[in-house]
Amino acid sequence: MAKKKKLDTVAEVLRDMGFRAEHTELAGGREGLRSATGGVTFDIVAGNETEKGVLRDVTFFTSFDLPGEVGDLASEWNQQKRFARVFHRDKNLVMEMDLVLPAQAAPAKSIVREGTDNWNRLLQDLVATLRTQLAQA
Repeated sequence: MAKKKKLDTVAEVLRDMGFRAEHTELAGGREGLRSATGGVTFDIVAGNETEKGVLRDVTFFTSFDLPGEVGDLASEWNQQKRFARVFHRDKNLVMEMDLVLPAQAAPAKSIVREGTDNWNRLLQDLVATLRTQLAQA
């Protein structure tokens, strides 16, 4: 029997929604999932746990290596949008979104589903915004 991973419920919800969900180990040995939407790869990393090992939150994130300047896009995005934040790291534009999970033994599938829907909408909006910004540059 395979060891149960913290992100198994999250992976199950993603697959039920038609996303791929590959377990992976991210920097620092943290458990993660890799997926994609609209041609953009993203990761989900396990966050904090309770004393009993119950997962309390996850973070969705992706990074864009941009061919040109996007000016104050991160600042403007963060002023206009909720839930996800955009920032520059090195030469990349990074988008992150935290999802707080209920204090039960396994994450509520409805909360993971709603969070994934929100992430997908925000990510697609960011991609459209980037296309517009880069076309004007």
